[in-house]
Amino acid sequence: MQKKNAVSRKTDSELMRNIMGRYTNNPGMDYEKIVKSEVIAYMRGKINGDDALKCAVALGKRHFAIHTLFTYLKNYTVKG
Repeated sequence: MQKKNAVSRKTDSELMRNIMGRYTNNPGMDYEKIVKSEVIAYMRGKINGDDALKCAVALGKRHFAIHTLFTYLKNYTVKG
């Protein structure tokens, strides 16, 4: 019980609860992969991926866009 309380708080958002729940249920899984997949799953229910990418870039969150929204970023790259 103490370990569960160490990774969650009553004030956590739905997204944070999902991330931490998945992390505690899959302790060997890479945390960064868990975060990316949970963020994308959460966003799909809230906003179109292309719009999320545009917003991230407009807000100067290019690192987030490249690492988390790469699937959508590929649609905007120059094809040879």
